[in-house]
Amino acid sequence: MEDLEIYTQKMFEYKVQMSNYVDPANQPLFISSNIESIPALAGWLKLSEVTWSLYGVPPASAVGTYTITLTIYDEFTGVMTDDFKLKILA
Repeated sequence: MEDLEIYTQKMFEYKVQMSNYVDPANQPLFISSNIESIPALAGWLKLSEVTWSLYGVPPASAVGTYTITLTIYDEFTGVMTDDFKLKILA
């Protein structure tokens, strides 16, 4: 996934392209992230596990650059991760 640049106090929404991830056994894929472990993001940035969208309104206190890890997995043993940087500007 490509790095993203967004601005504080403005609604942000980005849909992760499910088609970029393929399960070799054609099992359904699910998504999770490390957002809750990053204090500056945990209170406002959300990941919809249904639509695979990241969304929220960053507060002024969130200015900075953060590495987010998306974990894409199937219901069995298949797991892959994808890291990207989220840069938040004032």
